[in-house]
Amino acid sequence: MIAFLNSVGNSWLEFFIIFELQNSMFILLILGLLFLFRNYPAKFRKQLTILGLFKTLIPPVLTMSFLTGGTVISGTMPVFFLPELAVGTSTNFSLSYINPAGILFLFWLSGVVSIFLISVYNVMQFRRQIRRSKKVKLHDFHIPEKTNIYFDDLIKSPIVYDCFSPKIILPEDWKALEKRMQYSILLHEMNHIKNGDLWLNTVKVLSLMFHFFNPLHWVLLHYFELFTEMACDDRTVQESGINKEEYNELILKAAEAITLPQYISKALGFSRAFQLLRQRIKYQLNPKEIKDMKRSTTLRLTVLILMVLIIIPFSWQCSKQQEEKTVSPAAVQEKNERVLVDENGVYAYYAVDKKPEMVSKAKPLYPEDARKAGIEGTVVVIITIDENGQVIEAVPLEEAPMRGPNGENLGMKKANHILELEPAAIEAAKKCTFIPAEYNGQPVKVKMAIPFRFRLH
Repeated sequence: MIAFLNSVGNSWLEFFIIFELQNSMFILLILGLLFLFRNYPAKFRKQLTILGLFKTLIPPVLTMSFLTGGTVISGTMPVFFLPELAVGTSTNFSLSYINPAGILFLFWLSGVVSIFLISVYNVMQFRRQIRRSKKVKLHDFHIPEKTNIYFDDLIKSPIVYDCFSPKIILPEDWKALEKRMQYSILLHEMNHIKNGDLWLNTVKVLSLMFHFFNPLHWVLLHYFELFTEMACDDRTVQESGINKEEYNELILKAAEAITLPQYISKALGFSRAFQLLRQRIKYQLNPKEIKDMKRSTTLRLTVLILMVLIIIPFSWQCSKQQEEKTVSPAAVQEKNERVLVDENGVYAYYAVDKKPEMVSKAKPLYPEDARKAGIEGTVVVIITIDENGQVIEAVPLEEAPMRGPNGENLGMKKANHILELEPAAIEAAKKCTFIPAEYNGQPVKVKMAIPFRFRLH
């Protein structure tokens, strides 16, 4: 189980680092545009944040082969060395600890599950609240037939809920408000429905589930909520015929008795975000905003289209797949290029996306003749691991690289053979098992080296 968790954690971390880097860069681009267009209508800025939210749900799955130039060279490849395995009685070994990637994966998964369960709980609480609320008909206002109105004496701030069958829940003391304020509140709630904010709020929750640990994501959510309220205010002012000064007074009066509902993840309220109230009022009173409402839509439409297109490169699958080309080993050394896969389809250790992970190892038995003769030393065995994680070939190392003082490659030298110990090392290597390597999501054969150290004492 631990070995499986470590394997999943390694694959997840490699994928998710790329995912978060792409999302973070895209969010920074969105924030830059929000600053650049800070005097533009809230609807336009809301649309930019919506693009950011949808991008956070698009993993790096798009393949752009025209960007993956390069060659896959066949020939002699270097191998990766595992740490030395000391001799002893043959035994099975399994990983007994969770690696850092596995721990991070568990932390992320626990966050995803927690937010999901909280969201489900919120939905259940709202359904209970709807069942105890009293459904009413408001004949003094034009309410769409599909919109249901409820009164509830336990809430102080109106909320709207349910994507499929929208429901507006009003406080019991709503009847005591003046007609103009009643109309503004109802219109504001209905505009949330018309703007599709309930659906977008669901997208927000999904995005939060997967990226709750990213600070830039929380900044994006803040601006999404702010511009959602501002855009709804704009539409309410436009449709109601109320001037902005009077509308701001109505907002303040509604906020005086604010008591936020306990469950807000799947609902939207007239003043549900009290901390945003000051910014909403400041926006309504900003003369630059009024001027920008009249600007041509051409620039805004162009920016939105460009941002949609930019999502494509920010969802690029950073694949190592490259065009295959065969050259001789001499050409490899001359060009100093690294070999990814040989003519038998065996990959080099560094070339695979997911490294093979040892599940069990066998310690070699010390040959009795070698022990009596006092022979000891290290035997390096080159193994080939197949797609099932089994060792299908094990041979002694023939050549080893020589390195200079600065790590530069000085060529190859012939390996020292200890003929009396090699058979025992090869036999033990064949009994080792692995979680197979992967390339582009598929298990592949890979070559690596295992050193076995034989010591008399």
